[in-house]
Amino acid sequence: MNAIRIRLANFARWEAVLGVVLIADLFLNAALSPYFMDVWVWSDAMVYATERAVVALPLALLIIAGEIDISVAGIIALASVAMGLGAAQGIETPGLLAIGLATGLGAGAINGALVTWLRVPSIVATIGTMTLFRGVRLLPAGSVVRVDADGVGTPRRYVDLGFAEPDEAGDPGEYLEG
Repeated sequence: MNAIRIRLANFARWEAVLGVVLIADLFLNAALSPYFMDVWVWSDAMVYATERAVVALPLALLIIAGEIDISVAGIIALASVAMGLGAAQGIETPGLLAIGLATGLGAGAINGALVTWLRVPSIVATIGTMTLFRGVRLLPAGSVVRVDADGVGTPRRYVDLGFAEPDEAGDPGEYLEG
């Protein structure tokens, strides 16, 4: 009898309740819409969720450590502008990826130095660097986003990277080429 109570107590934990709610939600949506369980719907959902998961995982680890970083969006904006400037100069995809990674690494190093060496609380440091990074990204680009307007701005192939349809042979083609 005591073992049954322990099992019921474990089932009543909030994680288990959330799991049951999630499963019930999946069944309900599958019953309400014939398209909900379609492979293309789930494929699209995973494409869009992957970007957020890549950003959310390190933030979850920071929160577990008792810290916070709210400058992530500013770093992404700064890295995007740096990559766009590189693309405008004719740099190929591997070079653009290196530019984006180096920009993110440099911005993260600034945050890390503020928090570890100067002992600035992470919330204060990242509020400041978020504002700094968002301001710096406006210097070369201004407040206008330019996408492939007569050869000026970010080429369409980089904007569509990860969302383009492959050709008949399944090859992403020009989207992975420079």
